Formats: sequence, C-alpha cells, structure tokens
Amino acid sequence: MNNLVKSLTGPAALLLCVPLWAFEYDYSGLRDAALLECDKLHWAAQTTAAESCYSQLASETGNDWHRAEALWALGEINDANSAFGRAVAANPENPMLRVRWGYLYLETWQYQDAVGLFQEALEIDENFAAAEVGIARANTADFSAGGFGELLNLLESHVDNMEAMMTLARLYMEQRDTEGALVYLDTAAEILNPDLPPTRLYAYYAAADYIDGKDPQSWIDKALEVNPNYGDLFVHLAFFAEITYQYRDAVRFLQKAVQIDPYNWEARAELGLALAKLDRIEDSRQHLEAAYEGDPYNIETVNLLKLFDTFDDFQVVERAISYDTPEGSQTTRVRLRLHRDEAAVLAPYSFELLERAIPLFAERYNYVPTETIAIELYPHHDDFAVRTLGEPMIGPLGIAFGYLFAMDSPSAKPPGAFHWGSVLWHELSHVFSLEASGSRVPRWFSEGLSTYEEWNSGPLDHYQIPAYVFQRIGEGRMLSVRDLDGGFLRQEYENQIIVSYQQAGLICQFIADTWGADKFAEMLALFKQRLDMEQVFEQVLGINTFAFDAQFENWVFEEFDNVIDKAEALLGYLNAAGQAYAAENWEAVLDNANRALIIYPEYTEDGNAYEPLARTYQELGDLESELTILREYQRNGGYAPGALLRLAELLELEGADAEALDVRRALRFVAPFPEQLHRDLAQGYAAAGDRENALMEYTMLLDMGAQDSASVHYGIAQLHLASGRTELARRHTLLALETAPYYREAQQLLMTIMQRDP
Repeated sequence: MNNLVKSLTGPAALLLCVPLWAFEYDYSGLRDAALLECDKLHWAAQTTAAESCYSQLASETGNDWHRAEALWALGEINDANSAFGRAVAANPENPMLRVRWGYLYLETWQYQDAVGLFQEALEIDENFAAAEVGIARANTADFSAGGFGELLNLLESHVDNMEAMMTLARLYMEQRDTEGALVYLDTAAEILNPDLPPTRLYAYYAAADYIDGKDPQSWIDKALEVNPNYGDLFVHLAFFAEITYQYRDAVRFLQKAVQIDPYNWEARAELGLALAKLDRIEDSRQHLEAAYEGDPYNIETVNLLKLFDTFDDFQVVERAISYDTPEGSQTTRVRLRLHRDEAAVLAPYSFELLERAIPLFAERYNYVPTETIAIELYPHHDDFAVRTLGEPMIGPLGIAFGYLFAMDSPSAKPPGAFHWGSVLWHELSHVFSLEASGSRVPRWFSEGLSTYEEWNSGPLDHYQIPAYVFQRIGEGRMLSVRDLDGGFLRQEYENQIIVSYQQAGLICQFIADTWGADKFAEMLALFKQRLDMEQVFEQVLGINTFAFDAQFENWVFEEFDNVIDKAEALLGYLNAAGQAYAAENWEAVLDNANRALIIYPEYTEDGNAYEPLARTYQELGDLESELTILREYQRNGGYAPGALLRLAELLELEGADAEALDVRRALRFVAPFPEQLHRDLAQGYAAAGDRENALMEYTMLLDMGAQDSASVHYGIAQLHLASGRTELARRHTLLALETAPYYREAQQLLMTIMQRDP
C-alpha cells in the first residue's frame, strides 16, 4: 500500500460532508446487485425504504466495499472514507475500489486526492476506463484544465463509456455548443443500462434546451417522473444558467430544487450563493445558515457566512448619477460597499469614474440601467474571491453578475500591482453589455467590450497587451470567434485565458475600426433576441464568422506585424535589460532596453523596458533623458507608483507644475492611500486655483486620520478664507492651533482673519 492510501486511512483523514443521498452514480455497469437493489429504491424516491436498505447493508455486511458505498449513500462520509481504506487494504489489486473511493473525494471537492486514487487504479490496470474518466472529471471540475482531449482519446478505445460521453456533453454545453453536446447525449441515451437511472441524462437534455432558448419542461417532467425528489435536476440547470449569465434563472431553478428536496444541502448552499450574486444578502444568509445546519463542512457556505459577518466593517455609500441621453435626462443609482477604513478615499474617486463612465456606456450601448448598480471593493483578495467564487483562490481582480460586481480594492495587492480604476471601468462595462443583451451576450464579446473600453475610454486609455500574447499569436494560438468562449473557461496552455482576453479586445477594436463602435449596441440587441453568433455577424457586419476570422487575422498581423515577428527577441531584450539593471551593468541596460522599445514602445506592464532605462539614466545623472523616458512611459499607459512619483518630482524641477499635478492625479487610481499623495494633491490643486478639489483632498486627510492634522486644518482655513468664508476659516485655524498651539503660520492666519472680521 503506498503513502497516499496510508495517509487517507489515518485519523487525520477528515473528509468534507456532503448532502444526504448525494452520492455519485456508478455508470460502469459493474455495480454489485446488493447495492443496486438499494440504489433503485433511492432513484424511485422511496426514501424511507432506501435508507433502511442502505442502513442494513452498512450494519450487517462483512464487505467493507459495500459498507463504504452504503455509508456514502447515507451521508456518513467520514465512516465511508474509513471503510474504503479498509477495503483497499484487503483488496489492493482491485482498480474499481480505488475509482469509487476517488469519486467520493470528487464529491467532497478534494480533486488532487481523487486524481491520486485514479492514478493508482491505472497503475493496477493501465486501460481501466473508469479511472481515466475520473481523472478527466477531476481536471474539469474546477475549470483547471481542458479535458476534451483526454475524453476524446478515451472514447476511441472505449466507445460505449457513458460517463465520458456525459462529461463531454457538459463541457460542450459550458461553451453553449449544444449541437456538439447532443451528439454525445444521444449516443449515451442509446446505450444506457436499463438498471441505471436516466435522470442526469434528462437533466442535460433539459439544460441543452434551456441554453438554446427552448422550453426544457418536457425533460424536467421525464426526470421527475423517474424520481420526484430529484433536486439535482435543478442544480444542473442552475449551473448552466449561471455559466450563461442568467443569474435570476439560476435562483429560480435552485428554489425549485430546495422545494422538492429540502434536505439537498448542496442545492440550498448554491441557492445562498446565487442570491448573494443578486445582492440579496439577507435571503442569501438564511439559506446558507440552513445549509450549514445540514452540512457544516461545506467550505463555500462557511466562507461566505464568515464574510457576511464582516459586513459591519463596511460602509455603504449610495448616490444618484444624472446625465443626458438622446432620449432625455436619465438617472442611475449606484451603491458602493467599501471597507470603512477606505471609504473616505475610494468613494469620491469611484464616483468620479462612474460619473464619466455611466453616461458614456449608456450612449455607446443604447442602454440605461433600470436597477441600482451595486459595487463592492474588498481590501483582502481572499474576501473578494469568497464573495464571488465561494472560496479563497488566486484569480481575477473583478467579477460582474449583472447589476452587481465585486473587485479587489487597491489594498488587496501590493501598491502598483494593478490599476484599480481600470478594473472598475472594465467591470462596469460588463453591467451594460450583460443587461443590454439580456445576459445573452457570448462570454468573449462581453469580455472583449470591457477590454476595448479599458483601452479606449478608461482611465489608462492605452493598449495593455503583454509581450507573450504576441508570441502566442505568432504561434497560431488565436481561436476562431466561434470557439473563443472556450479560451476563457479551460486553459489548454499557460496564460491562455489572458491571451483570450486580449484577442477578444482586439476583435472589438477591429470591429470599431472597420465598421464603427456604434455596431456594438446593434449586436447586443440582436443577442438579446436570441440570434446566434452567425446571424448577428451577418446582419450587423454583413460577413460570416469564417470570413471575419480571416479578415481579423490579417488586421492583427498588419497592425502588430513588427511585434509579432520579433516577439521572441523582444522578450529576450526585456529579460536582459532587467538582469543587467540588477547587475548594475548600465551599458547593457541602455542597449537592451532601447532595442525593446524600438520593437514595442507601447509595452508598459511588468518587466517593461522603461523602468530600468529610467533608473539607469538616474544612476548616470542624466536627468533630461530620465524625464523623457518617464514621460513616454506614462503616455503609453505606464502606472507603476514609484515611476510616476519620480516623474512628478522631475516635472516640478522643470517648473511643469500643471503636468506634475496630472501625474499625481493619475496615481489616485493605482495607489490612492499614501498620506503624502493627498497633501501633494491638495497643495497642487490650491496652487492651480482649484479650491473645490483641494478642499476634498484635505477633507480626505482628516477622514484618514492624518498624523499632522494641524497643517491640514491650516490648509483648509486658507481655502475658506480665499473663498470669503471667514467663519469657516476661523474655525479651522482654531482647530489647527488647538492641536499645535505654537504653529506660527496658523497664528498669523488667525490675526489676518481677526483683522478682516473682528
């Protein structure tokens, strides 16, 4: 017995609990007759009889395998795990035992342990199909891998493998390719063992109809005729509703699941998660608490309940944004949920962006929001991940669910790690593309529009395409527009998701350059009418998707031919420049960085050429060249805080105070919390005669608890006095002196005020 099996059978092998009866069907046809007798009672919704049958097997059988399966069916997961361990120890050469044990781990979200058991089964029998399917299931369960290739290869040698067919059908439906899914569902229906329930098959047929916009009721009726308590039917439908952005439908499906199977804790937990995505927090909490009572080990439930408990530490700020459209005056309400320690800074900056973006998007997409837009910024990335995905993980910076989107606040990452203003802009664009299309927009098009807006209207307003993306384009890695959704779901190579984002953005850029950005609204409107991609492209752009792919590829290579051709050399120069700077080899930095800039001057992301080149000029005392390089860096979208602060300093040395102020304004959407930034902004605004913004920055400093509050009150007093508000000037001068009684400038200001208004 190897170490994995030993570790799983020890006292620390505590598995997560699953809902009663939520055990994996065995479609292998190898199910033991004694277990199958109990299974049939369960599948027929004869719950009491099924429970009695499994209980008898669990207590009376001398077969640990039978005991494990019976305990699993009864929801006694830890005992089932122990029984599987004993069964494997007694039958070490039986691959099916390890496969079933692996499925127990799949059901409890422990994918790596499951894969380990499936691999052990293959070591016993290298052609054991059930183990190969198990690995594919594990690899596709959390969108961590492709899975298509493994399953297709398996079906070449095992043409009648039911589980492989249904897993493939699921993968196709995730990409809205119901035609591809039905090929496998129909074949599975033909070969289904009559001893096994057809309910999951019916659930997938129902999902295919739902995705295609057809009424799935006939398949729902068939599934419920077999098992009236089959709540997982609606759990499956809810999954496909969510993955196609139909969050309200997901809630309705899950409510039906809970109605017909109140003890399906997974359905209740998923309902809580789905309600949270609609910003129905209290309703969500009720279902999550009920799910926790039945299944206290479900990680997603526990995490989200803990996160809701922290909401007392957040501040809700709501505002109505008014704007004009061709149809008349409009108002959109926005509700921000911000951590109380960050609200004073993030609220005004967020609303500044929102007041620019909402009118622009309303006009661009011919859509005015009809509900309040809810936005949540989390200072801890794991909290954001729990809010959106149910568990801590490394993942995206923001996720939109229609009128609600959540994102990392600037505190969630090291300063300068991302541009939070662009993330907010990107996610807000999703609100419009999703709602304008009735949430029927293809994933790639919504992501592409948001990326396009980042590049063309957002606070950075530049391409931000990593160099390795051009390398992948040169390798022929771009997907057809028909298959591009798949590039966002399951990576077939490293960084494919990033490549897909950039390709989608470039497609939208190509459409805007060739046909005009006004076509976006027309396309969204047709998607709302349930036209497919081919119909939308032909009606709006006058071209089929095959011809579009060819024209788009030509455009990309014309637009970026030099970068694509020299992508490998570019990456080499960038790496060499970074290494040379670390070694203080200034000549090598100058050589490699300048070579990189000749190829791709627009690249300003991590590992760019500008930063080491500017620092080299600083080391060499060439401040003029340093200023030139940093100016170009910012003009091309660079936003590293250290580089921008240095640029502001150099500009002030040159007497370019207005330009320096603009640089510091840009820093607000990257690293907005340093106290010195707000002091510099307040003083810069005041010097430029912008008293309103200067007052806002000084007020932020007070709300942030600035250490030197006396100087802040003094600055506010000066602004009020310059605006003729003598009494307010007096009040803040006295507050300054209350903190620092010997503050000479404040004393002098108080005398001036008294002379004016004794």
